[in-house]
Amino acid sequence: MLKNLAANALGRFWSVLANYLFIPIYIQLLGIESYAIISFSLVLVALAAALDAGMTATLTCEFADRRHTDADRRGLLQTLESVYLLLGALIVAVFFVSAEAVARRWLQLENLPPDEVGRYLRVVGVGLAFQMVANFYVGGLLGLERHVMANALQVAWGMARSALVVLPLLVWPSPLVFFGWQTATTVVYALVARWRLAGVLGAGHRGFRFRVDPATLRRVGAFAGGMLAISAVASVNGQFDRLVLSGMLSVLDLGYYMLAVALAQGLLTLMSPVGTVMLPRFANLYSAGELDRAVDLFRNALRGGTIVIGAAAMTLCFHAEEVLFAWTGNPALVAQAAPVLPYIVIGTALLALQVLPFSVAIANGYTRINVVMAIAAVGLSLPAYVLAVDRYGMLGAAAVWMTLQAVATPIYFALVHRRFLPGRLSFGQYVLALAPPFAVAAGANLLLQEVPTAGLARGAMLLWLAGVALAVLGITGFLLPAALRRRVLQWPLRRAAA
Repeated sequence: MLKNLAANALGRFWSVLANYLFIPIYIQLLGIESYAIISFSLVLVALAAALDAGMTATLTCEFADRRHTDADRRGLLQTLESVYLLLGALIVAVFFVSAEAVARRWLQLENLPPDEVGRYLRVVGVGLAFQMVANFYVGGLLGLERHVMANALQVAWGMARSALVVLPLLVWPSPLVFFGWQTATTVVYALVARWRLAGVLGAGHRGFRFRVDPATLRRVGAFAGGMLAISAVASVNGQFDRLVLSGMLSVLDLGYYMLAVALAQGLLTLMSPVGTVMLPRFANLYSAGELDRAVDLFRNALRGGTIVIGAAAMTLCFHAEEVLFAWTGNPALVAQAAPVLPYIVIGTALLALQVLPFSVAIANGYTRINVVMAIAAVGLSLPAYVLAVDRYGMLGAAAVWMTLQAVATPIYFALVHRRFLPGRLSFGQYVLALAPPFAVAAGANLLLQEVPTAGLARGAMLLWLAGVALAVLGITGFLLPAALRRRVLQWPLRRAAA
């Protein structure tokens, strides 16, 4: 399992590194308004991802279930793959029809022509369709616990998509070139992911056959339907702040806000490898009736994940201006994004902690908790965001985001615990797992904040912040139980010896 976790961590690490390395370059080459359009396209991608209808999670869980035969997996892949073909066509059609209307009637553009932005969004729609198909195939690889292969594909795609796009942008600095390159690399990614999944499954899976089996859809329909509801309301809820901002404020404000969001998303990236590994493992353990092992796995993952998230989140909160300056080197961007960063970071850290109970619930095919909570959050957040943005602008949106996650996280843990972990973990164990890492990390950062850093160049500031992050992580790491700490520290040595 540690091998799979390491593979997923390395894959997600590239995603974080790509953000840190290339977003400042995109802004320098294209300008902040064009970067805001790129950010808005990511909002649309996140919203459209709800159309996945839970099929990727369904494929992952079904492929991980020990009770299924190769024939079962073959039938499931053919059916869901065929549905995905129709879904991709629908996405492209929706983007082509609505792109220019969104650019003219929703976005508060400053300098970019609406018809030009509409063309950008149409290209985004094509890329999104292929990205969802690729994610579907990668979900199959993860369900078969081919984590190294899946993450190698994702890293290669990320490098081609995020890094190599800089080369054509140096010659033709245009958002259309940016989106066109990203779409082309995503098409190749989807084709390669399909080829690799077919290779793992065997010769009988290599060809594509359009086939929708009603019996297969009925068998997975309840779970996939629940995941559709979760994805739809969670996507809307997770993007509400950005949607309201893009419609009420200048697109430039959206760009500043999304800089802070991009930094905070690193927290989800740190935790998502844990969820990626745990989902098929929990599905495996629960389907085999090994509840005690599932509880032990949950407890250890919660301890380790909270330590990493707490250390990273508190470092970003206490050193917001330093981090943004070391990242962008642009004092004007720092002045706009730094005030909202701590609010976004705390909310995102709490959301990241929900990855583990979410994995437990989905592994058991239970989606009702997520649907009910997400619908409640949507109902509460829409008026809150509108009022807060109208009065306080970006800061209001960030404060509402943090408050919603602060309320939702303990409730979600309690509901999942009551249904799937009753009597096995006490309230005190949860408090000891969650509170000390954040408290210790906050205290360590509070002390380190007193070290004068004014006047440091970007490189020196970056080295200082890296030292701070490692020091805080090392301090909080002592909160792990000794046996678990030794196991984590000795794992690289065991791998090297092997």
